[in-house]
Amino acid sequence: MSQPGGRGTRIFFTFLVIVAVIVAGLYGVDRWAHNRAETMLQDKISSAASFTNLDTSIAGFPFLTQVLNDDLENVQITADSLTTPAREDMDPVTITDLDVNLHGVNPNAPYRTRILDASATLPFEVVERVVHDLGYEGVAVSGTDAGILAFSIEVFGFPITASASIEVSESGRGFIFNIENADLGGAYSIDLGSVLPSAGTEIPINQLPEGVSITNARVTDQGVELTLHGTDLPLQELTY
Repeated sequence: MSQPGGRGTRIFFTFLVIVAVIVAGLYGVDRWAHNRAETMLQDKISSAASFTNLDTSIAGFPFLTQVLNDDLENVQITADSLTTPAREDMDPVTITDLDVNLHGVNPNAPYRTRILDASATLPFEVVERVVHDLGYEGVAVSGTDAGILAFSIEVFGFPITASASIEVSESGRGFIFNIENADLGGAYSIDLGSVLPSAGTEIPINQLPEGVSITNARVTDQGVELTLHGTDLPLQELTY
């Protein structure tokens, strides 16, 4: 003689087991698709430039519903360094401490992201190269503990130095120097503006993708750290 409710209990328990198996299977498919997408994304990104310690991650669960809705919640890309490939109109540039967050990414055509927030550091040697390209050959660029850029050059044996704070340019596509003090080292007949960048000199960041602007710039012990922002961007514009 069966216990009251025994058959119903077994049926309910069997139903729970079936549901658990289905959920586990769907979870497995979702995680497989998620991991596969991260791997493909990393392979695609790594083929566009030279990275060290590149890492990509796609946040949010479940993953497949995000794909079906054409809306990946958050895609993060980090790397210790990135070196852009050489082009006819642009030499390779190395940036460090790359941290990119893409919000609202459409993984299907037309492949766009609603929001980009990023930060990266331009090493002093990169800033120095841009200063040389502006016509100030021989100028050395470094930083101070107070977050100030320091320029130095020797002219006819005289050590000439200057320090400058920086701020984002009006265009949002570079930053400008604000010279705060200078020491001509006794070479008082030398025009400072002829050997060192003058106040208001803009350092353009020509490698910025279209639609991305600099929102903040500050001097660190490694270089100039830039904070970047963009909205409604085609993903192909974010490659070099």
